[in-house]
Amino acid sequence: MPPPASEETLTAIAKELAVNVDELFARANKLPKALAPQTAVEVALFRRMKAMSAKDQERYLEMLKQKKPRGQKG
Repeated sequence: MPPPASEETLTAIAKELAVNVDELFARANKLPKALAPQTAVEVALFRRMKAMSAKDQERYLEMLKQKKPRGQKG
């Protein structure tokens, strides 16, 4: 069995195929190291999101995209 593809390889494949890199990582069952939970709160948030339906996850993501980060004006 060949070794799993690296983050860099998957990112390059996604770019070359013009597909969503997050979708490719999900299909490869791989989590980029930068996104790995580092605190108990992040783990709890991940568990909560996993328990939601895909439709609810999408709604929540859209809500978060509309929310301005702290400190951002406008």
